[in-house]
Amino acid sequence: MKEIIKIFILLLVSGFNLQAQTVKFEASVDAKKILQNSTVNVTFTIYNGKDQNFAPPSFDGFEVVGGPNQSTQMSFVNGRRSQQKGYGYTLLATKPGKFSIGSASVKVNGKSIKTKPISIEVVKADPKAMAATPDQDFYMKARLSDSTAIIGQQIILDYTLYTRVDIQNFDLLNESDYDGFFSVELNGRRERAQREIIDGKEYYVQSLKKVALFPQQTGTYEFDPVIVNLGLSDGKRSNFFFQRNTKKVQRTTNAIKIQVVGNPPNAPLSYSGAVGNYGMNAKVDKKSITTDDAIKITMIIKGSGDAKIVTAPDQDFGKDLEVYEPNILSEDQMVDKGYVSSEKIFEYLVVPQKTGKFRLQPKFSFYNPDSSRYETLTAGPFSVNVAQGMKAINTMEAVKSDKELSPLIASPAFVAKPNVLFGSTIHWGILGLIMAAIPFMFMYKLKLRKQANIDPKVIQAQNAEKVAIAKLSAAKSHMDAGSPRSFYEEIQNGIFGYLSDKIDVPYSQMNKADIKNILKNKGVPSDLTEQVSDILQKAEMALFAGASDVGMQGSYDGAKELILGLESYFKKP
Repeated sequence: MKEIIKIFILLLVSGFNLQAQTVKFEASVDAKKILQNSTVNVTFTIYNGKDQNFAPPSFDGFEVVGGPNQSTQMSFVNGRRSQQKGYGYTLLATKPGKFSIGSASVKVNGKSIKTKPISIEVVKADPKAMAATPDQDFYMKARLSDSTAIIGQQIILDYTLYTRVDIQNFDLLNESDYDGFFSVELNGRRERAQREIIDGKEYYVQSLKKVALFPQQTGTYEFDPVIVNLGLSDGKRSNFFFQRNTKKVQRTTNAIKIQVVGNPPNAPLSYSGAVGNYGMNAKVDKKSITTDDAIKITMIIKGSGDAKIVTAPDQDFGKDLEVYEPNILSEDQMVDKGYVSSEKIFEYLVVPQKTGKFRLQPKFSFYNPDSSRYETLTAGPFSVNVAQGMKAINTMEAVKSDKELSPLIASPAFVAKPNVLFGSTIHWGILGLIMAAIPFMFMYKLKLRKQANIDPKVIQAQNAEKVAIAKLSAAKSHMDAGSPRSFYEEIQNGIFGYLSDKIDVPYSQMNKADIKNILKNKGVPSDLTEQVSDILQKAEMALFAGASDVGMQGSYDGAKELILGLESYFKKP
């Protein structure tokens, strides 16, 4: 009990000592002159005070790539306690010039205090200073599996370390958002380092990070070099669990450029957007049916392309077999052996129009970048026997009974006069209805003739609003279900599809970067053009940066208002 009292008194006295000590709030940096595209560490430290409401400066001229990282330290010297708490940030200098890190503020003991500003000079770096060259003991490279790709093709971006020394850890500071691509980080077991001889020197080559990129629109895309912090071992061990001491050294990857082109010409009928390496199998649920029944065909495709843009391929089984709009039963995506693979299952409903024996051979086509040609896969053929159904038999019997003649009267005996329709009230009523309907039939025929003379593109434009609203209805369903990624995909697809129909520009040739110029050339007002750009930008950011359910209602309302505004403009005489 006495020991507890002593400790309490010691803490009470040290608390008074702490209050008696001077409270300070200071800012410090690890360098005041740095190279462009390098980093500076800034720390805001509070001495001998309990802080509240810490507020950092805006860091104008820099990009925050790390922090805030909090640290605390406490010490007792000659019975006096002192403590400090720090807030640390890592800032990336993106452009040369003289910059000022402004004052941070904090409230201590009810009083607001600020740090002094710090000046930082950023000088232009020699592009070769941190470039990926083998004349150093370690360097970084950004490697692409393909620099030219087709929409939907999978590209592997590999951030690779070449080293002759011991590197303990790494950190990519300014990785791109990959604008224009759907990206998937390939997390998994890290590959073992391989040894390579480069310019007569042996290097250990280690993949640090891989990203699968799927192009969404045509165009040329350039991504800036990525700055990488590497933890270089100094060969000494620290006292903390025998870990090695490291020092941070920066290296910069090369810039990358990707050219995205549209689909090659002469695609087969069964091509529906798949690009990569694919496999397909299919099955039918029945081998014998009647004309009253239908055949279900289930098609399973597996491959390396972007599953989102692959639709059910068209099938042509002849005029005697009617194929209805297929359904998507499932869509799965997984990471396997260093790349993204996907599986998609479609279901077709086929209705026979006549009896007979039919052979069904489902087809699926894809473009193979390795062979630079379209390839077609087939399943079957499946033989199906179609017998006459009951509906057709009943109809035939009805027709047959109508054609039978009544038997001749064998006896000359007089019979009562039957009731006939002619001349009755019902007869005159039906005749009146027919005469009244003739003008309406004539007007309907004129309407059909008028529609037959309309340009199909005009009809397509008139239906564009319905298609877009349907897309937004699907987006609303995803919003209600709490599926933000599917929601933003439907928002983006609905707007691009609507504009593609309205301004007669192929969907594959439309992208966010060019949409402003396309709409401007079509005479679309600037306010609507900006609204299109803003909504597409928000949807793309949500898709590439990890979509959340925050703001979906606003995005939905904005997209709907945009389509109605565009429709009002396009329908002006």
